[in-house]
Amino acid sequence: MRKKMYLHFFFVSILRIFHCLSIISSILEYEFLMHANCLHISPTNIYDFYVYLASLHFLFILVFFILVVSFHMSSVFI
Repeated sequence: MRKKMYLHFFFVSILRIFHCLSIISSILEYEFLMHANCLHISPTNIYDFYVYLASLHFLFILVFFILVVSFHMSSVFI
């Protein structure tokens, strides 16, 4: 019984993650279409959309790195 609960929780959480990822990708696509004029790129070119996603990915990694470094430095000073 416990094993079935763990398997159910595991698969339900994976489905939730995929659902969240699909929502995030649709939001990013909407943001790309809204900012296409500001970025002076074509909204129909899928390559530009991938470049936009790659730049967002780079920014997320940069923010994560800054958070990790600041947390590490704060723990060193404490």
